[in-house]
Amino acid sequence: MIIAVIFSVVIKPFKDKPFTPVSESQRVKTLRKEKAMTQAKLANLSGISRVTLGNIERDKLGSVSVKTLDIILASLGYELDINLTTRYGLPSL
Repeated sequence: MIIAVIFSVVIKPFKDKPFTPVSESQRVKTLRKEKAMTQAKLANLSGISRVTLGNIERDKLGSVSVKTLDIILASLGYELDINLTTRYGLPSL
């Protein structure tokens, strides 16, 4: 039996403002710039280094933990919504 777990991450604003994502590597940067916030300020609010934040924005890190992403987005006024989908067997045609 093959089990495929597929999940998607949706960034939702706290205040019903619609969000149109750019590219995966640009989401945090786009949101930060919308809030007119510097990397240093957001990094300080999030408890990470400015260098790490820059690497996240440029998609230079191998992976970013969900917890770190959630903290960064919360600092920007957004929340992380993870939708989990499980499919058993092969995809239907």
